[in-house]
Parts: sequence; C-alpha cells; structure tokens
Amino acid sequence: AFADVGDTVLHQGAVVLAALSYAATGVYAKSLMTRTGIGQLTLAAGLQGGTMLVMVPVALLWDSPWTLDPGLPALTTTFALGFFCTGLASIIYFRLLHSAGPTFTGTVNYLIPAFGTALGVFWLGEAVGARELCALVLILGGIMLVRLPARARPDPMPR
Repeated sequence: AFADVGDTVLHQGAVVLAALSYAATGVYAKSLMTRTGIGQLTLAAGLQGGTMLVMVPVALLWDSPWTLDPGLPALTTTFALGFFCTGLASIIYFRLLHSAGPTFTGTVNYLIPAFGTALGVFWLGEAVGARELCALVLILGGIMLVRLPARARPDPMPR
C-alpha cells in the first residue's frame, strides 16, 4: 500500500513528528517543574548535558573532528552560537515556560519569521510587501488571542 509513497511523505512525517515532540516537550517540562520542583536552570542544564551525551559520540563517529583545522573565527562563532543561541536561549525558554505556561511558550516560535524578516530588512535591505505585513498581523493576532484571559474569550458554543 505504501510502495508509491516515496521520500516526500517520510520527510513530511518527520516534520509532523518533530512538531508533536516539541509540543509534548513544553507540556512535559512544565509538568516536571510543577511536580518535582526542578528549577528552570537545572532543567536547561540537564537538557544541554543530555543532548551533549548523545551528540558528541555521534559527531565523533560521523564527522571525524580530529581531521579538521578550524580557525579562530570559526571557533569563536561556534562558541557564541552554543552559548547565546543554545545555552542562554534554553534558560530563557524554561523561565518563560515556568512563568507563562506551555501554550504561550509554544506561540513564541511564531515570532521567528517576523524576526527573520526584520533582520533581512535591517541588515540586507530587503523589501517588505503587503503579504509580509498581513502575515505579521495574523501572527500577532494569534498570539494575542492565546494571551487573552479565559473570561474574555468568546464562548465557542453560545447557549
């Protein structure tokens, strides 16, 4: 039955699985912090340490890093990406998860295209059209709806 499916469906399935995993992670991490009292910093450090334990052996086997000769710019960039974009971002993520909850924390990811567009405008001089502005309005509107208090939300099934 699946002989004609091809790689495309497998790739799409991987994307769906990654999205489901990301959503489950937020809910599970919030539950873990609530049930056990594990702090955000401890959880962020555990995430990075666990990832390192899995990925370092894979990188050693796959890439043979001892054969590489990176220069100082590559090493400093790698350090900056690891420290700021991974380590510090994980701490911020778990603090936000603790204070705002998994639903709002998940919606923050919708801002990534907006920031990418803004960086493209400021650094690369890219133009912003009506489509990008409409997308931004939809993104911000969706985040606003999620942030509305429960009593202010319209009743989905009026009586």
